[in-house]
Amino acid sequence: MKLIGTIHHYDLEGPRRLEKLLQRIKPKKITIETPSDRSPEQVERLLLDRRTQTLDILASVQLPDCVRALYTEMFSQEGYEAMESILYARKEGVQIYGVDHPEVLKTLSIDENMLRRQLEEESRSLPSEVLGLSYCQVRPFFVELFDRMYLDKPLLISVFSKIAERLAQEDVDHLRSVMRADEPEFEEVREQFMADEILRINPDVHIGGLMHMADFPELQSGVPLYRRLGSSVDEIIRLGEVDKL
Repeated sequence: MKLIGTIHHYDLEGPRRLEKLLQRIKPKKITIETPSDRSPEQVERLLLDRRTQTLDILASVQLPDCVRALYTEMFSQEGYEAMESILYARKEGVQIYGVDHPEVLKTLSIDENMLRRQLEEESRSLPSEVLGLSYCQVRPFFVELFDRMYLDKPLLISVFSKIAERLAQEDVDHLRSVMRADEPEFEEVREQFMADEILRINPDVHIGGLMHMADFPELQSGVPLYRRLGSSVDEIIRLGEVDKL
């Protein structure tokens, strides 16, 4: 079994790289990090609805042109790791299964006010010299940043920390509630649930967040997924490195 680790639900080059990798590996059975009680068609509809909702919110916020273009591209491909996998499975006629805990569906809810505040704050936090550039000039910077996060663990942790620092307390409380951050036992239950489902299905490829496929003790409260899968894992591929393979 191969594990494909993604670093971000909005990775700008993620859709292209994942499609390229799947075409190279040609798996016959895939598992993805979506609720196990939802069909691929239901997941696809959920993601499309969420993309529409976030783009509608984005349209209502005043942002510099280059920042708006960045978020438009990011939100238009949100959840690409699941969407590209579903599209590949449909096109090639292969099996695909969601293996995540059903309760993870709650994390797909959107707090409109929180998202608006985040967009405005992120815009203010960018260097002034960036705001004056065109999106064609700015995009490579963000692609490089995401790529570095695949390899640089301290950078990844730092980015998460800086995002948390800029959030209003009410937003922090909301996210902690949605992600059940005050319930470390849920992370344990979730990781074991996914491991059990993956081992039961025995896919050629499992696609999910890199946080489940590497050791990040600063951000994890239990044993990560890949360790629970043991010797069934042949290879762990970080999606950001696909173009180098």
